[in-house]
Amino acid sequence: MATAKTGSERPCPPRRLSVTNANALANFGELQAHFRDHRLVVFLDYDGTLTPIVNDPALALLSPAMKDTLEKLRQKFITGVITGRSLHKIQKFVSIPQLYYAGSHGFDIEGPDGTAIKNQVAAQFLTDLHEVRDELRDQIKGITGAEVEDNIFSVSLHYRCV
Repeated sequence: MATAKTGSERPCPPRRLSVTNANALANFGELQAHFRDHRLVVFLDYDGTLTPIVNDPALALLSPAMKDTLEKLRQKFITGVITGRSLHKIQKFVSIPQLYYAGSHGFDIEGPDGTAIKNQVAAQFLTDLHEVRDELRDQIKGITGAEVEDNIFSVSLHYRCV
């Protein structure tokens, strides 16, 4: 977790926690006191964290219980979902407008107010990326179960079903 300072006061140097046990639940009181004047930010990965790893990436769907948990989290913390998938896909899969979303491994970010950050450096390499995507698709044509996914600013090769 990261923190965002509340108010307009100048940031202070980080304070050290005296927690010797890495278990946050066992030291929750001390952690809570330490972060009292900060707004916590929670970043969660989609595949394998919010959803189980599945053979077909299109079927990695958010369970109703996990969606409810995200709704509760976003009411208390600034909450973001990060993925290698495209921004459009992750927004469609999660479908909670009040979250921050980072698609294509952070190359394509959008906040709940519609503020967007598109990595211009990545945009200038789209032609090259599309060539790589097409070549990869050609290379795996004969491999049953392999799939190439275009994530706008990145390409994924899925091979779980090979």
